Amino acid sequence: MGLSPLALAVITWYKDNRPLAGSTSVAFLNRGQIIEIESAQIADAGIYKCVAINSAGATELYYSLQVHVPPSISGSSNVVAVVVNNLVRLECEARGIPAPSLTWLKDGSPVSGFANGIQVLSGGRILALTSAQISDTGRYTCVAVNAAGEKQRDIDLRVYVPPNIMGEEQNVSALIGQAVELLCQSDAIPAPTLTWLKDGRPLLKKPGLRISENGSVLKIEDAQVQDTGRYTCEATNVAGKTEKNYNVNIWVPPNIYGSNELAQLTVIEGNLISLLCESSGIPPPHLIWQKKGSLVLADSTERVRTLSGGRQLQISMAEKSDAGLYTCVASNIAGTAQKDYTLQVYSK
Repeated sequence: MGLSPLALAVITWYKDNRPLAGSTSVAFLNRGQIIEIESAQIADAGIYKCVAINSAGATELYYSLQVHVPPSISGSSNVVAVVVNNLVRLECEARGIPAPSLTWLKDGSPVSGFANGIQVLSGGRILALTSAQISDTGRYTCVAVNAAGEKQRDIDLRVYVPPNIMGEEQNVSALIGQAVELLCQSDAIPAPTLTWLKDGRPLLKKPGLRISENGSVLKIEDAQVQDTGRYTCEATNVAGKTEKNYNVNIWVPPNIYGSNELAQLTVIEGNLISLLCESSGIPPPHLIWQKKGSLVLADSTERVRTLSGGRQLQISMAEKSDAGLYTCVASNIAGTAQKDYTLQVYSK
């Protein structure tokens, strides 16, 4: 029996019109009737041509070989942060053959292309949020799919909120010895670090001064005059910084020097006499003079008048009727104090 015409044919293979004979990646089987590529690579894609020639003529057969590559997604940042109300873009650089189709999920649910301020751009390569809100926080997943497979990449989006301390600048007043409590509450994401200052400098620890663990409460147990000042609470996080000021005033009740003693004064009729009332207090006390419980008013001749903001009651020409019990009353927001004086007027 003779050989078949095919067996007598000379078979030659070409790739992209170049002979395959010298290729190391291709194995020829069954006298060249079959070529086998054991581990196909992208470079193996192309147009393959089989040419068979014998004494009767020649024929050829074409194959188009496509080498598919599963998707891959580049990028190493798995956490993206944005300040609330700002623009943020999540990127998904995916490769593969054929080019993969891209879709996005948020917390496992599909993301629609143009809803709730979300835009899917460049065929899915970019997910843009025009004005990020707290509700946009979550896990976004880019899914790349082609005929060769599927690849996913997760991105955690964190929407940060700058600190905002509740309330305006505050004036705080307390009596000496009382407790003072300053509250500093901030709604921020992430929770801010709270720092206290006094008159622009870091607050030094001292007995009776306590700051809560999270910094939101400053308490002075036994307020003293030296605790007066401008306190500042600073709230800081990665999104920003803000502050609130507290003007703390410690009031001190009035005190009149020598108030525990009755001052006994004498004057000769027709002479000048001055009654002195030295006082202290915070705020500085207001001084008035009384005689037998009634307010002492300056007369039209200014024979009787008050000087130095009430610290002195002056009687320029003493009369018998000037004799009696005088009282200096010092008062401020924190309280009152008084001192009594007896005045005797002697005849010349």
